Amino acid sequence: MTNAPASDALKNLVIFILVLAVAATIVALVWYFAIELPAQQAVLQAPVWNKYK
Repeated sequence: MTNAPASDALKNLVIFILVLAVAATIVALVWYFAIELPAQQAVLQAPVWNKYK
């Protein structure tokens, strides 16, 4: 059982990376729906003043 500490450390590293990935995905989704999407919709609804110039 000499590989048990290394295996446990690797297992903890994999769990940490997965949790970090899930957290980053949640942050990215919140950012998109709270900031990016409203900004895109505001640009689409803005009047075009120089359409034919």
